[in-house]
Amino acid sequence: MQMASFAGYKLMGVNSATKHPVEAMKLAEFLTNEENQIKRFERRAIGPSNLKAAASEAVKSNVALAALAQQNAYGVTQREVLSSTWDPLEAFGTAMEAKNYSRTVKEMLNTMVQQITA
Repeated sequence: MQMASFAGYKLMGVNSATKHPVEAMKLAEFLTNEENQIKRFERRAIGPSNLKAAASEAVKSNVALAALAQQNAYGVTQREVLSSTWDPLEAFGTAMEAKNYSRTVKEMLNTMVQQITA
């Protein structure tokens, strides 16, 4: 089976109940605009979430970000994985914590993998 990673995204949200919605939107726009995303990349080597900034040659030529972009072909979002992964992991962890060895650890691991990959 091909190993996979979590593919993520960066999101800037503004709480609709904020007392200062105009200022909050201005801050969100400032933090996510192309110019500031490029500055963040140049100063901290953080991959930009702004699509125009991410398309720059400097970002594309960054070895770590290029490798991450290639790995994204095998990535899945956490939302896709949450429903099929966390429940089997929790059940396995609970059995281990309770020292419930009514089945072998290998059998429990196999069951967990079957549930996750079903």
